[in-house]
Amino acid sequence: MEIDNSRDPARSGNGARAQISRAGASRMDEVAPLWMALQDHHASAAGHLTAVSPFRQAGESWAIRRRQYLEYLAGDLPAALFLAEQDGQVAGYALVRSVPAGPTLATGATVGHLESLAVLPACRSAGLGRALLDAVWAVLREWGTSEITVNVMAGNLPAEQIYRRMGLVPFTTWLVGRIGPAVAGQPGS
Repeated sequence: MEIDNSRDPARSGNGARAQISRAGASRMDEVAPLWMALQDHHASAAGHLTAVSPFRQAGESWAIRRRQYLEYLAGDLPAALFLAEQDGQVAGYALVRSVPAGPTLATGATVGHLESLAVLPACRSAGLGRALLDAVWAVLREWGTSEITVNVMAGNLPAEQIYRRMGLVPFTTWLVGRIGPAVAGQPGS
């Protein structure tokens, strides 16, 4: 899939063409700078989380995420990695996988789960995120999947708005907290 940004240089930032392609595990290391930029974005958008725990350092975070991504791609259920390339450089990615459906909604046996979508800050607002989502939707249709879930970091309102424009609606809210030492009168004491 190719995106032609040359007609709208103000929107694309550089008038470059972007190519969206499905990639395998052999290209995983090209995702590292994108994940690290996403980790930085999460830290700036959701600074309130440091009241519970500091954010992991970028290298440590990537090592964990890389291992997870490789497990997803090698797993029994389908998974797909899409790369957005601009001027020969990876500028964005999305990783989607099929997961067993939960008990609440009457869906198929599996649903798609968008693990991550990231576009380098310098390449945002050029349509790469939307093009990656279009690729994700297309592969989910190929898999026969009719529902998708995505977790959005609290405070990342631009991401939430993008997903809402794609037709997603709020489903659950995850909360996080620290379990401290037992104190009389506190839960678990």
